[in-house]
Amino acid sequence: MNAVGGRRAGLAVIVAVLGVAAPSVVHAAPEADATSVTSTPSSTVARTGDRVLVRGSVTTEGPREVRLQVRVGRTWRTLDSQETTGTFTLTLPTGDAGVSSYRVQAPATDGFSEGIGATFTVGIGAGNPRAFDYLTTPPVRWDPCTTIGYRVNLTEAPDDALEDVRRAIGLASQATGVRYKYLGTTKIVPGAKGADTPETYPAGTDLVIAYTTPAKTRLLDRRDHALGIGGVFYDLTPQKIGKNSWHRAVQGYVVLNTTKSLPSGFGAGRETGELGTWGQVLLHEIGHTLGLDHPAVADKDQIMHPETTYKQAQWGAGDLVALRRLGASSGCFAKPAKRLAATKRPAVKRPAVKSRVVPGVRSSVVLAQR
Repeated sequence: MNAVGGRRAGLAVIVAVLGVAAPSVVHAAPEADATSVTSTPSSTVARTGDRVLVRGSVTTEGPREVRLQVRVGRTWRTLDSQETTGTFTLTLPTGDAGVSSYRVQAPATDGFSEGIGATFTVGIGAGNPRAFDYLTTPPVRWDPCTTIGYRVNLTEAPDDALEDVRRAIGLASQATGVRYKYLGTTKIVPGAKGADTPETYPAGTDLVIAYTTPAKTRLLDRRDHALGIGGVFYDLTPQKIGKNSWHRAVQGYVVLNTTKSLPSGFGAGRETGELGTWGQVLLHEIGHTLGLDHPAVADKDQIMHPETTYKQAQWGAGDLVALRRLGASSGCFAKPAKRLAATKRPAVKRPAVKSRVVPGVRSSVVLAQR
């Protein structure tokens, strides 16, 4: 009996000990302190090969790693890292042209949670950063707080045309911060009613890109070498945003001349003969719809150069400087837009009528050969 009782007592003691020890196993570790990361690039537009530094600070009580990362699809890839005790300077590579999103990340430590700084965008391009100009004075631009709905007329388009359009629109959006939405195809040919007459676009459509021939639009002349033309109608009365005044864009168009033959895509194209690609022409004409003119300073590295050239179809440094100014960084319009699709005859030819929308401005790119 005593032996049995002793065994029972011993079992009871074991159970009691386990009962006391259990809470120490699930006890939560002290919560890590929050991490703050600040970061600022030395330039938001740079020439290829220029030095761009990202400076900032991170919360820490000792040596801690920080990483400069670039967005690649849905993931982030580390470009540079540094161990710091508070402030840091990281180097952003500028060997390749393009516009990308970056951030600085601080991995979690024993005492601090992971920290991620605000995402920022840097554009890298070739050529002269002062080689740009605007279509109007003050410049015309879209409201970056609204979305540009666009349609594409593919009736006479070459193969891969829609893919080219969507990529060009994406590159324009990256450079400006302006948002676009593809709304489908259309049969509309801008310029069918006349060079200075806006079309009646479907509801929600602000921009039409059409592949057509000079016989179907008054915007193209069959006697010249124009590959395409881009234009924008705007509100004559400027609006002030901060310290600057702007004309507000209300309808845009791109017309591409399919009597010409160019390779699709955004590569350099042919080295001899007819130069350029449809990707280069699309970027050029979309640049016009965003308010860019041909540069006042001649620079063949710029997409807005008035002739096609043998080069990769990507924004130059001057293009990027101007596009950034015309985009989200310059703020939003306070007054609502006047959509031209709402009326049958929205245009007037008397600029003195300041309360109405007037015919806009346009420009083209011509085919160069060598």
